[in-house]
Amino acid sequence: MKQKSFKKMNCSNLLNENNFQNIKPGLTFNEVCKLLGNNGDNKFYSQGSSIYVWYSCTKKELFYRINFTNGIVQMVVNSK
Repeated sequence: MKQKSFKKMNCSNLLNENNFQNIKPGLTFNEVCKLLGNNGDNKFYSQGSSIYVWYSCTKKELFYRINFTNGIVQMVVNSK
């Protein structure tokens, strides 16, 4: 397994309950990026699997961690 941490800590003003409920397994990475307004931070990569994190610009403790397999959402975790 290979780990990457880009430490750029992009933030989004679009982390809200409505958008969280719209992120479901089966969505593509590009659909999630469009919904949340940016590409998030790539925290982990291993052949075909990746974990991206989107941070709230206004609530620093709020983030969404999304696991992708081959660019498709598998699991979504909300920090609240």
